[in-house]
Amino acid sequence: MRRARGRPRDPPHATTDEITTFTEVHRLVLRVVQAPHLHAVSNGERERLVDLLGTGRNRVLWEASATTHLLGLHAVRKFRPTHRVIADGLLRLTLAQNPDGGLPFLDSQDLWLAAVAGLAFLHHARLRPLTRRMAAFVAAWQARDGGWPFASGMMQTDVDTTTRCMEFLRAADAHRYRVQLDRGAAYLARMVGPTGGFPTWVRGEVPDLDMTAGAILALAPDGRRHRDLLVAATDFVLAAQAPDGTFERSWTLSEASAILRVVDALDAVRSSSSPWWSSGSPPRSSARWPGSPPPRTTTEAGAASPMRTATSSRPPRPSRSSSATATRATPPARSPICSRARTPTAGSPRSPTRSGRARCRSTSRSWPTSTH
Repeated sequence: MRRARGRPRDPPHATTDEITTFTEVHRLVLRVVQAPHLHAVSNGERERLVDLLGTGRNRVLWEASATTHLLGLHAVRKFRPTHRVIADGLLRLTLAQNPDGGLPFLDSQDLWLAAVAGLAFLHHARLRPLTRRMAAFVAAWQARDGGWPFASGMMQTDVDTTTRCMEFLRAADAHRYRVQLDRGAAYLARMVGPTGGFPTWVRGEVPDLDMTAGAILALAPDGRRHRDLLVAATDFVLAAQAPDGTFERSWTLSEASAILRVVDALDAVRSSSSPWWSSGSPPRSSARWPGSPPPRTTTEAGAASPMRTATSSRPPRPSRSSSATATRATPPARSPICSRARTPTAGSPRSPTRSGRARCRSTSRSWPTSTH
């Protein structure tokens, strides 16, 4: 396969497994900016900051983030005001400037958007021919760790983009992209937490319901190979359901968005379960899996519960008398939103000020600034 235009010879990779690239720069910036005097920051820390800002030149802005780009330049200016990183960084800011004079929060989300748009294009005869080139672009930017960043040229990968890229490549041509899919599955296997949930950015972070549902969607077609991961992830998702049937909203205000992602994930497991699920026990959260709701349990007073569980306050179902004349309604056909190969909905930011993405997102998840 030919390499996509502009693609570097060596795929990028994250600088560390413990923290994101953004967090590492932000930490160093705080060290420099808040230092009481110049010697309070070690030479190694200063050199590390300069080295980080000197890498990742495959994007206009460093890691596609104007905020991190500006903070880094501000810190370097305090101890090396004439360093070439500053002149180069200022030039890049002018190139990223919008016609109205403002600066975007991110200069690109091309990989995430290509994967989501590609999944939609596959369902339209007139647009489907475009997906061959889109899939080649996505495959070419897989990082060394097996994951994908949300924009080409970035170092930091994430579970969200990785699962979307895997979904798209599998739907586009699972045979052609078997190597990329296997590497993506290995990445997810390294990211999963002890509870079966998946974080967003780095291994060891608090697991996220949306990311876990995405991982199920990416791995379910190869259910026999990833049975243990899928059982644990399904357990995690089922345990997250509230008594009223909703799910934790993750980084969105839309309950419907979280419900849709989970329903798609559970439907994907159910659709692929017959060849492999029968060889073992169902998820612990439901003895009648697939299709049954998680149990209603009450957490002991004062005890910490990892998920939201409580005794259902729903009134008991009215009993039917033997003389009742009403007949049971015919169950409706399964809604198309439960299809694994659905067309994504519009409008969901995946990060601050990120608009126009799938899943009806109305707010953004937190940008990685913590120690993880």
